[in-house]
Amino acid sequence: MHYKEACFERNEKIDLFNNEETFEEKVRQYLGRKDITAQEFEPKRKYIVSQCEETKPKKIYEKRSIVK
Repeated sequence: MHYKEACFERNEKIDLFNNEETFEEKVRQYLGRKDITAQEFEPKRKYIVSQCEETKPKKIYEKRSIVK
C-alpha cells in the first residue's frame, strides 16, 4: 500500500469516527467489526472494548404460554 492510499484510508476512518453518534458505534466503525461492545473509560479518549460471544441455544421453545 502506498503512502497516499494509507493516509487516505486512515483519514476516512477518522472522519467516520467523528461523524458517528455514540461512542460504541464509533469504535465498531473504526475497527470495522460488528461483534464488539465498548464502554467509555475516559470521555472521548479511552474505551474498554469487549468481543461479544455468539451463543447457540440448546433448545428452542415455540408456541408456549405461561399460566399463572
